[in-house]
Amino acid sequence: MVLILVGGGGLVWMTHRCVGMVARAGRHAACRMAVVAVHLGAWPLVMVVAPAQQWGTPNLTYQTTSEQVRYRTITTKAWANARASLRLDAMLDSLGTAPVDSAYFAYDALTLDQRPSIYLFAVESYGTVLDRHPELRGPYRRVLRRTESVLQTAGWHAASARLDAPVRGGRSWLAIASLLTGVRVDRQLVFNRFQGNPDGVPHLIRFLDRQGYRTVALQPFTFERPGLPVRNLYDFDVTLYRDDLNYDGPPFGLADAPDQYSLNFAHHTQLAPSGEPYFLFFETVSSHALWNYGLAPMLPDWQLFNTVEGSTYEQKQQLKKQGTAPTPFLPDSITAPRIYDQPMPRRYLQHIAYDLGVMRDYLTDKAPEGSLVLLLGDHQPPLLNTQTSTVPLHILSTDSTLVEYVRRQGLTEGLTLTDASPTLRQEGLYSFLVRLLAAQGDGTAADSTVLPPDRPEGVSPSLLVR
Repeated sequence: MVLILVGGGGLVWMTHRCVGMVARAGRHAACRMAVVAVHLGAWPLVMVVAPAQQWGTPNLTYQTTSEQVRYRTITTKAWANARASLRLDAMLDSLGTAPVDSAYFAYDALTLDQRPSIYLFAVESYGTVLDRHPELRGPYRRVLRRTESVLQTAGWHAASARLDAPVRGGRSWLAIASLLTGVRVDRQLVFNRFQGNPDGVPHLIRFLDRQGYRTVALQPFTFERPGLPVRNLYDFDVTLYRDDLNYDGPPFGLADAPDQYSLNFAHHTQLAPSGEPYFLFFETVSSHALWNYGLAPMLPDWQLFNTVEGSTYEQKQQLKKQGTAPTPFLPDSITAPRIYDQPMPRRYLQHIAYDLGVMRDYLTDKAPEGSLVLLLGDHQPPLLNTQTSTVPLHILSTDSTLVEYVRRQGLTEGLTLTDASPTLRQEGLYSFLVRLLAAQGDGTAADSTVLPPDRPEGVSPSLLVR
């Protein structure tokens, strides 16, 4: 209270002194002319030049580290805010007035002849900036070539494309909602309306449940927090959150458990014992920014993470001796503790390479024959300057007919993106996957007219708030 009173009194005294100083300066003609000159120079910049040049930082989820620093004036911000408000108002009006597209409801009438086990790996921050950034493009492509070589040897086929995500830099839950519902959820307001009343809304999990799949969500970073209750929004049969993983090893990253442990834990506890086809949605965590937590070594047995004892440092050193470095071309905080000295792009690539290695090893060792895998990014990474919102999409299977079908849809062969690789939309992937599954087993693959409706750009958000 004393500090508050003293501070308040000091502020009043300073204000009085400043007002008096301005009043005394105003008696001099030179001071008045200087003030007029400043105004004459400043206001044209504020009112005319700045809006015309569109000065300001791009409206990304997080700030980028672009070296081209741009300044945004009050007028520019006010004008951008007014335009955004008008767009938001028009979108809100459309939610209540736009007709509901019934295409997804028609999927309920399908009966799949073949039901391969399906994996949807949403790799945190896996963006196409990897293929554009001058420091990342070369080593990233080497990682892809190594990964593809191992998978091909194990009998896997692959095709790739780009996906246009509704967000970049963060807000993964909006990207995931777009993937699973087939609606472009690019605003938190739309997501809030959906989660307020999700019953009856058609989405991918509901479709697979009707086809007899066992649906499992593996989200290691999800846990109860004040004001943020955990909710099974999409009605998965099984949910595996942070506190369900029985992890007792040293912490690695935001979820404590590294992705190698989480994926294998889900397989051995929920997938392997089941004789029915399953769908696993895995939202990875190890590649989450800021990429300075330190990566776990790749262990020959995932259960070794829970066997080490001692301090956190001692546990990590023991695990390092039992495993291998996660990426052979970049050091990490276990092999070289000074990870903060590495440039941020290299730290980012290192974590993406780790997750690609985890999934490569899992697929070659444990995935059932004929499985279908969709490996994609949820959004472009924060903190790296990007010009687009696209992320890679890789579709893999040991069933060559599945991959051949997507190649006929324009996807390029292999894991490496090329200039010929198409750009799909994240919200269109629901329709794409359903048609892929429906085209197998009954000879309809060559006749697109008998397949369920295609919605490559998703449907109106009115579906989520009807």
